[in-house]
Amino acid sequence: MRVNPKQQKYMNKAISNTIANLPHMKSSCLGCTHSFCCRHQENIDVALGEFELLKSYMDEGVISRAKEAVAGYRLTGRFTCPFLGEDGRCVAYEVRPLACSLHHTISDPSVCDVSGGVKDVAYINKVETLMAVSSKEKKFRKYVRDYATHGFDNMIEHFAKMLEKS
Repeated sequence: MRVNPKQQKYMNKAISNTIANLPHMKSSCLGCTHSFCCRHQENIDVALGEFELLKSYMDEGVISRAKEAVAGYRLTGRFTCPFLGEDGRCVAYEVRPLACSLHHTISDPSVCDVSGGVKDVAYINKVETLMAVSSKEKKFRKYVRDYATHGFDNMIEHFAKMLEKS
């Protein structure tokens, strides 16, 4: 499945707009540089089409970080997302996978700063958010059905397969 960048951007924006209007929202992840969510991953499920789209954002830095992430994941079961740039921001933010768009804290942004140790972070309910977006956005429902017909895999497994071929 080939993911259309315009479709991916639309879906991310629809999710962001819905999340911003949830009554229990206390924060926005836009512009976050703490990157707690991106540094302590056990898994990021991405469709192969999403991964193919992300490839257009790969530079030498992403490839280098991907090699480290694959090695770290094999040792610890956790990884830092290879798309997390040196400045703590996502280099592929506008076409980030839906899993990333839906991974959003409802805690005060200060809890995401782990320099003083890891704190409890509360997250939105992903199913609740998808339902809220789908109830407002008819086009979104169609796109989600398109995604659901294709398999998802751990982002690190996609990277491992890609790196084995190179």
